[in-house]
Amino acid sequence: MTKEELHQIKELFISYADAFIARAAVPFPLKLKKAHTLRVVEEMKLLIKDLTPAPELIPTLEASAVLHDLGRFPQFEIHGTFLDQVSVNHAELSLSEIETHGFLKGVSSRDRQLITTAVGHHNSAFLPGDLTSSETLHLKMLRDADKMDIWQVVIQNYQNPKSDRMKIIGLGLKKDGPLSREALDAIFQSTFIKSSMINNLNDLKLMQISWIFDLNFPCSICRAKNRGVIPKIVATMPPSRELSRVVDHVNQYMEKTCADKP
Repeated sequence: MTKEELHQIKELFISYADAFIARAAVPFPLKLKKAHTLRVVEEMKLLIKDLTPAPELIPTLEASAVLHDLGRFPQFEIHGTFLDQVSVNHAELSLSEIETHGFLKGVSSRDRQLITTAVGHHNSAFLPGDLTSSETLHLKMLRDADKMDIWQVVIQNYQNPKSDRMKIIGLGLKKDGPLSREALDAIFQSTFIKSSMINNLNDLKLMQISWIFDLNFPCSICRAKNRGVIPKIVATMPPSRELSRVVDHVNQYMEKTCADKP
């Protein structure tokens, strides 16, 4: 992929997102997704700097970040929600939108495959086992870049909650409630929490804490540690003995990972 092709994809994304925003009765959620996408591109650039992939892969990595959430726009316009469980799989819808709107028109079949594989699986519970090394790299980097920005978005809103935003960020979950036993068990097994384990907003925050175990690169884990992602989320939760155990467990994992990082 050339720099010119990447530039065209970025410009087309801006036009695409702005069209949805312009006709939306409630534009804020779509503005949020547009801004999120642009920041994920910046997070991808940081990962590229850290991991120094082959130069020919850099434009396709950035393009994957640009296109990963295209499906969010028609998803919200049609269904009024970002919850895949009650609407559609937004990654699959992103692939459909890529094709329908010609985002990758003229792009080589190799580059198209790298981008669509990353976009199509960026929200999957597990990584597919039949990918090439380049496809795997794209997918892992996109998943990490996506999480790094989602953390910043949710933290800002947890720290300064506003009713209109929390309906989107909090997924409509009830504010109070005990931490799910199943979710806690997942944390203590150093694995990520599945959405099916979530019963309330505190469980959602616990799931977002568990994303630390789903990051693919030590540099991502250390960046999350340096940004204070986990303590910022924890500070918005009611204190408890179980939460203290969670913090200790996660801190040990981050400390070990960053101490072992070359």
